Amino acid sequence: MRRGPLRSKGPTGGVRVLAALSQRLRSRGHHHRLRLSYQSRLGGEAWTGPDTGAVLRELGGSGVRQLAIVPLGFVCDHLETLYEIDRLYVPAAEAAGITHVVRVPSLNVRASFIDALAGLVGRRLGLCRDGEG
Repeated sequence: MRRGPLRSKGPTGGVRVLAALSQRLRSRGHHHRLRLSYQSRLGGEAWTGPDTGAVLRELGGSGVRQLAIVPLGFVCDHLETLYEIDRLYVPAAEAAGITHVVRVPSLNVRASFIDALAGLVGRRLGLCRDGEG
């Protein structure tokens, strides 16, 4: 019997990424408030939370008026992120009182991202050394 996605005893990947991002921003003098939420729940199974819709309502209710939504789990924009964020979550945020909402684009085919991926694969396959590729 399947018990639902993302069961873990330790911190999830999202929590680890959020902690690393927060540390990196603070080291550069930025002190933005960060929140982690999850989208794309399907069906009635248990799902990782908190749900993005609930977080948007909470943020709007607490006085947040500017919000950048960053789809951390995705390296490219696709139907799931574009539809859910742009068509469902931006209007939900606005209805919650958040007046300025943007979706940060994914990395997509940005040259620096593709070069970094190629370097990681090259080093893993022994085709190049650290500092190359």
